[in-house]
Amino acid sequence: MEYQSNNGYQQPANDGCLGWDDEIQREDSYTLLDEGDYAFTVTKVERARYNPKPGGKIPACNQATVSFQVGPTGEVMTENFLLHTRMEWKISALYAAIGMKQQGERVRMNWPAVIGRSGYCHVTVREYKKDDGSTGKSNSISKYYAPWDPEYANLQAAQQQPTQQYIPQQQPQQTSMYSTAPNQWTPGKF
Repeated sequence: MEYQSNNGYQQPANDGCLGWDDEIQREDSYTLLDEGDYAFTVTKVERARYNPKPGGKIPACNQATVSFQVGPTGEVMTENFLLHTRMEWKISALYAAIGMKQQGERVRMNWPAVIGRSGYCHVTVREYKKDDGSTGKSNSISKYYAPWDPEYANLQAAQQQPTQQYIPQQQPQQTSMYSTAPNQWTPGKF
């Protein structure tokens, strides 16, 4: 069976489907991100159909299910984009954040071209009720930052700052355990 890496774990190349006799190991694969601003990359776009609950505000329509790798650890998040005029603002915000739309510009959606594009977003923590009645938490993207957004420049600057490198402290001179004089040994000298 072929494998591909997914967030540090090995995942079968067959889309993660397990066979009846396959080995299992992973206990938990979801890491909750703290609320904040993060860089993201679009990894996948799937076409789907949105079917509303009775009395919903948006009728049945096409839906793009977009997967993102978010933050320094590359956590995978999925967001749905309903292809309806009421949700046009959300689609427009994504396209602007990844550089496929300019401010005030009218563009034609090109979902295959979205894959591999990067941008910045604001991630929030959302609480929800689980089927067993307990409370769970998950992440969702609440904002996509467009290049003309004043916060965008700050995010880019923060991303481009060099990360702090580990610089070891200078080691104190070693002393022999038999004397109080510093060890005068120099590599290569006898």
